[in-house]
Amino acid sequence: MSTPEILSFAVCLFDYVQLLDYSGPMDLLGFLDNTSRDDPKRWARFSPPPKAVFEFTYLAPSRESVNPTSGPAVTPTSSYDEALASGKQFDVLLVPGGTYNPMFCAQAPQSREVLTTRTCRQRRSPG
Repeated sequence: MSTPEILSFAVCLFDYVQLLDYSGPMDLLGFLDNTSRDDPKRWARFSPPPKAVFEFTYLAPSRESVNPTSGPAVTPTSSYDEALASGKQFDVLLVPGGTYNPMFCAQAPQSREVLTTRTCRQRRSPG
């Protein structure tokens, strides 16, 4: 069995983010978390095994807990400034709400993928 490629994945959070905008994608992709890549049982159920797994980093304006619109507060792994100062280029960015974000501006041009979500209510014009 070949070892899956490890892709760096930044989850860009901020206060009052819609819970579903980041928890939905993370629920879907979280099973590809790199933390258990060496556990043979982990990949036994996949045929073929995944070609890539993710190393997740939760980012926010500071290391203080982020308060979404509902649900529990989330403690980020790092701040945007710390991540930018480290010079690390993330392979994948998740930008909940599709809002302006310093990580998006700095990282999107070189990222492999940029994922955005938005679960707001849109008003449609009558007729």
